[in-house]
Amino acid sequence: MPDAVSPGRTLTIVTGTLAVPVLSGAIERLNRIRGLTIRMLAVENRVFGGSVTCAGLLTGSDILERLEQELDNLGDEVLIPSVCLKDGKDVFLDDRRLADLASHLGGRAVRVESTARGLLDAALSGGPVYATV
Repeated sequence: MPDAVSPGRTLTIVTGTLAVPVLSGAIERLNRIRGLTIRMLAVENRVFGGSVTCAGLLTGSDILERLEQELDNLGDEVLIPSVCLKDGKDVFLDDRRLADLASHLGGRAVRVESTARGLLDAALSGGPVYATV
C-alpha cells in the first residue's frame, strides 16, 4: 500500500448492511493513506425488507434514496459494487440504470468489482468503470 495518493480523493462506497463489519477494517486501513478518504454508506433494503441485508439485492431506488440524504458528503465518487447490478449490465434489480443514478449525482457514480481487489483498484488507481452519463 502506498503512504499517500496524489491527487487526493474522497470516495463513498455503497453496501448492504451485512457487509459493514467486513468492510470496516479494510476501509479503516485505506483511510490511513494520506490523501485518501473513504466513507462507507450502508443502505437498508426497503424494497425486499430490512431482513434482506446483502448488497446484491439492493435496488437503484433504495441506493438513490440513501445517497440523496448525503448529497453534500459523497465526495469525488460513489462506488457501486458490481453485485448490485444485473450480470453484465449496468442495471439494478428495479431496472434503474447506473447511468441515471450517475446523472442524478453529477456523474459521480461508478461500478467497481465486488472484491477486495476491486475496492483497492478503485481507491488507489482511479480504476473504476464509469457509467455512461
